[in-house]
Amino acid sequence: MSSITVPGYGGGIVTVSPSGTANQFLSQTIANALAAAGGLLNVVSSTSTPFPTPSGSFNEIAATESGSVTVPTGYQFLTINDGANQTVTASGVSPLSVVAGNGALSFNGSGGNQSISGSGTSTVTVGGSSNFVALGGGNDTIVSNGSGTLAGGGGSNLYSLTGAGAGSSDLVISDTTGTDTIIAGAGNTTVAGYGSGSLSIQGGSGALVVGGSPTGNTSVNAASGPSTIWGGAPSNLINGGSGTILFVGLASSVATVNGASGPVTIYGNSGDNIAYNNTSGSGSALMAAFGGNETLNAAGSNVAVTVSAGTGNTTLIGGSANDLLIGGHGTDLITTGAGADTVDIYKGSGGTNIITDFTVSDQLVLTGYGTAEAGKAVAGAVTSGGGTTITLSDSTTITFTGVSSLTGFKITSF
Repeated sequence: MSSITVPGYGGGIVTVSPSGTANQFLSQTIANALAAAGGLLNVVSSTSTPFPTPSGSFNEIAATESGSVTVPTGYQFLTINDGANQTVTASGVSPLSVVAGNGALSFNGSGGNQSISGSGTSTVTVGGSSNFVALGGGNDTIVSNGSGTLAGGGGSNLYSLTGAGAGSSDLVISDTTGTDTIIAGAGNTTVAGYGSGSLSIQGGSGALVVGGSPTGNTSVNAASGPSTIWGGAPSNLINGGSGTILFVGLASSVATVNGASGPVTIYGNSGDNIAYNNTSGSGSALMAAFGGNETLNAAGSNVAVTVSAGTGNTTLIGGSANDLLIGGHGTDLITTGAGADTVDIYKGSGGTNIITDFTVSDQLVLTGYGTAEAGKAVAGAVTSGGGTTITLSDSTTITFTGVSSLTGFKITSF
């Protein structure tokens, strides 16, 4: 990307070299604001001691060499030249915009709203209620004690939001090529992943939303806050907490959701392969397919799970508890698992259902067919090829593999 020049001290210029889309955008936005100030801009050198009292509406501190600077209230801009390493403290309450070059930046701001652009390796701490941090390709650390938009750029970045209190809201834009780590807190956190790297996310007590279209792996450790997660590719690992979890798979997502005490809702999509495990928690789970060839697998669950097929071909696998498995419109392969399970087929589905592992402890419920349907279907059952098939009045077929006779099995209709 091309370099950007901004006004410097004594009529000079400061040159910065942005890295990444967000960093380029913010750097150019700050440069445009400086250019718009024109002759009203008052520029002082970062080596001035002490800084003169701000004069006029637009006041800039220009740093062309490495060092440290404390920005007093009244200065709205700080510019740092390419190659200059700077440690910056900004305790004033006025808004501050910083555009830094490719040197190392250490920024600590506890006052007003801050816009921080740096293309080198940076450590940035911001407060306030409307911050915008856009960094470059280094391995950066961003600490938010307020609200804002945070973009670390390429590299492997750490976002710490534990200091953001309840009522705050942070948007993390992850465009990493490495691994971005996001630690949420009491505020609301939204993570938009777009990079080729991986995401590692720790939830907090606030609401967590994870989305975007990352092409790397996503790992989420949920906590007490509610979590909404849009699954990316190629794989997702979700560890539950005490809060609710809503997981929505995108096309061809591979995901493992480990439940805990919080309830979990999972929606699959075309080509998805999603597993739900819960060996010791108490949270309930609902798994529902939309369309396309999907696998919804609850074999690793010891709590009751509801698993529902969609309009495509679906593989449904129950766990060891008393599960409810619902057939759909396509060709569905249903494995009940251990426990006293219920398989429910609704009238009008017209699907082909193949049930494996069906025992006398399980039951088949035909919903919407009327009370006489079950008897008629069983009377017309056909045993062939190691299984028994019944055909319903709407042409839906149900095959029980490994079953040579339906005598003793629970089949009812309503």
